[in-house]
Amino acid sequence: MKGQNLLIKPNLLNPQAAAQGNGDSAGQTKFEGPPMVNEPVQTDCFRGRAFQSDSMGNNYAKMMKTKYGVSVSVAPLSGNGAVVNCRAPSRDQALAASKVIAKILAGFHVELIDTTDEVLDKLFDTTMNPDKTIEEIYMLGRVSHLKNKEPGVTIARSNPENLEASQIGIIVDDSARKEFPRIRDDVLDLIRKCSFTTETVKVPRAHTKTWGETTTTSVNNALNGEAMIFFRRAQNKDEESYMDIWGTQEGRERAKELLKQFYAPVSVAVPEEAVQPMLQDRCKVLQDIQRDAAVSLYYSKPDGAVFVYGLKPNKDKAVADFNKFLDGLQKQLSKYTIKQIELRSDEMGILIGPKGRTIRRITEESVCHDIRVGEDQIVTITGLPAAVDKAVTMIEEELNARKDVITVQSPDAEKENEPAHAETKSFLFARRDAGHSEKASESSKEEPVDLASTEQFPPLGAHPAGKPKKAKFRPSKKH
Repeated sequence: MKGQNLLIKPNLLNPQAAAQGNGDSAGQTKFEGPPMVNEPVQTDCFRGRAFQSDSMGNNYAKMMKTKYGVSVSVAPLSGNGAVVNCRAPSRDQALAASKVIAKILAGFHVELIDTTDEVLDKLFDTTMNPDKTIEEIYMLGRVSHLKNKEPGVTIARSNPENLEASQIGIIVDDSARKEFPRIRDDVLDLIRKCSFTTETVKVPRAHTKTWGETTTTSVNNALNGEAMIFFRRAQNKDEESYMDIWGTQEGRERAKELLKQFYAPVSVAVPEEAVQPMLQDRCKVLQDIQRDAAVSLYYSKPDGAVFVYGLKPNKDKAVADFNKFLDGLQKQLSKYTIKQIELRSDEMGILIGPKGRTIRRITEESVCHDIRVGEDQIVTITGLPAAVDKAVTMIEEELNARKDVITVQSPDAEKENEPAHAETKSFLFARRDAGHSEKASESSKEEPVDLASTEQFPPLGAHPAGKPKKAKFRPSKKH
């Protein structure tokens, strides 16, 4: 059957008009194809928006299209009303689909929370622009999560045209009824935070490296929702870093006190023998303590100490964990033996290898605790006795293997091997001998050097062999 055009003029106050009417006024929507029959289902705007949410049954509107072959759309009505339009090729199909829709809508549990238009605009303004602050983006992120990411849960605002009440609706289906109290607390917390104000504090450059994600979380948890801290790190060295303190007046003052507590570090002395184990494996020991205790650790080599930044309970835990690491290391080192080997200067590079690969391989294969090459050409090997002996053997084998390939002589040894009366010739004026016969021709004898001769010493800028020839390039063969 040849398709015909159907003009539908939406009428918010008369749902039946959504499938009827062929007027030519502005605002009409033109559909191509066979005529569709509409069976509207009246509901409220909260259930209507929930019907189209991705978190509710993976979007019931899409499910109706896939499973029943009907097209579903939601239109607002006066007040907080809405209509779910169900369009199908036949009346029977549309009627059957509308009954399914009505059953789904009846299964939604809705609770309304009264608020203000200002709060609704802050929470449901999804337009993204560069002027939005970090706090506003944070709020929109939480709202988006409640709307689309919580299975069986969504939230919606009342119709903007509704002048009677400004409300936020919490909608859950049967699968998420138990989560309703938690979702309600989250929504109430968002409404409360809409009244927060922001205070910006400049962070000294020396303190920027001591602030991380875990420390932000620990400080925000200590504020108990009365304030939040957002750290804005400088993008380059010429810019400043800032910290936004967002909350109530009391919450912001509390946050400042916690920041002072955070930036008062506690230092822990690190013995020299503990430095290498502490820094190995990309500072795994420090990273584990930093993550578990929610602190920031900074190792200062000149001071020989680790500085712990954080809140007092977190710093106490970090210091206890670090001392536990040092005690365990001390017990382990008491079982170790130490051997030292003296190397020549040319052997140090052989032992270390390209980018430290050789000494690292020997350390791993021998299972030694540490192999360190000092500036005094002394190699210190630390570990269990069997591991140390194996490392010594591997070092000797490595040095002997390289000596078979490369022989390096010291300058003093070279002088000792020189002949006693060796004739030396100037490198600049040495000439090739004419032959190996005992009687050399007269022309092969060395001529006296004439500094004024232009043949032996051409003028500055002149070519020694006269005018240079132009290079000739063979033309490439064309394939």
